[in-house]
Amino acid sequence: KLQFLYFIERPRQRKMTKLCIIGGGPVGLDAALKGVEEGMEVTVLEKGSVVGENLRRWGDVQLFSKNKLNLSERMRRVVVVDDEVFPTGGEYRTAVLEKVEAHLVAKGVRIVKNCTVTNVGRAGLLKSDTDRKGAPFRVLAEVDGEEQVFTPFDTLIDASGCYGNFKSPGTGGIPAIGEKKQRKLGRVQSEIPRDGTDLSGKRAVVIGAGYSAATLMKFMLTQKYGEMKSVVWVTRKEKAPFTLIDNDPLPQRNDLASFANGVERRVGSLTEVHADTVVFEGKEGPFTLEYDVLFSLVGFQPDLSITRELRNHICYGSEGPMALSAYLLTSRGGSATADCLQQVSGGAATLNTPEPSFFVAGGKAYARDPTFLLKIGFGQVDDIFQLMATA
Repeated sequence: KLQFLYFIERPRQRKMTKLCIIGGGPVGLDAALKGVEEGMEVTVLEKGSVVGENLRRWGDVQLFSKNKLNLSERMRRVVVVDDEVFPTGGEYRTAVLEKVEAHLVAKGVRIVKNCTVTNVGRAGLLKSDTDRKGAPFRVLAEVDGEEQVFTPFDTLIDASGCYGNFKSPGTGGIPAIGEKKQRKLGRVQSEIPRDGTDLSGKRAVVIGAGYSAATLMKFMLTQKYGEMKSVVWVTRKEKAPFTLIDNDPLPQRNDLASFANGVERRVGSLTEVHADTVVFEGKEGPFTLEYDVLFSLVGFQPDLSITRELRNHICYGSEGPMALSAYLLTSRGGSATADCLQQVSGGAATLNTPEPSFFVAGGKAYARDPTFLLKIGFGQVDDIFQLMATA
């Protein structure tokens, strides 16, 4: 079993009172609730114009999980919901996150919106400097387009997630020829269209083999966006996209997987994107498809540039923190396809980093691993504060 131990100089005897959280999603707001409980001065920096901006962007899509799996115990002390409801992303955001936000603001938490964090460092230190404990964190961000520094902070939690940092559908994971140009022109998209979008008469090509691609295919084939001229689904591998789980406790997941496995697909790797055609390399050679819009739904990756000046041991496979990534890999026997509901937290040790008082939580901690669950993120918050208490 792989283990990564970080030996950090003995901490100075000073209570950590100022906490910065990057990201105002479910895990970030839960960390803010915990910070308030611990008597800390908390600042949340949210990229969007509302908390849970990423949830709003896919707000029409229904979650696989009931509300009983979507709230932490801290949230339950603030919000009352029907545990048996399967909410959409938008419903969850307004019913839960907006109420948590109101509670936090009333408790004195500073929540800065339209705040895009660009860089994080420690005052007076370069990455090569070794005596790091106690140096305050400095956060450079653009707020409504203007640069601003937020400082000082004793502890920093990066819960900014990965949504919006879309991976490329090109073969080998790099952009296909012409992909960047057509993306700028809006012909390559990486989000499920919102309700009311009209794609009548359009030709669509969908790339990806996960639940997002399956959801979009179901929406299109059931004419949610109007009667389309053509819809073609392309995946890299021939095998069925999903392995069905016996007695799946998430019925929506089972229904979608069963539907997707029955949909006809083409198999190939994207090599070129032109104004109205895309080229794939298939098993028997290249093939070309006509399109009006190309939907690339191949997953997300973390933005590592934000914390480049901090010391973080990054996994070369998932791009998540090494200790957690190693735990996830070994606990599944090397597979990332096991039922996500069966996973358990790896404990506080998997969240330690070589950078004192810096932690990565939520979906960004799982990085390219697609099996993250909210319940795991809420558990990470408890583990992080345990580490803070024993530092």
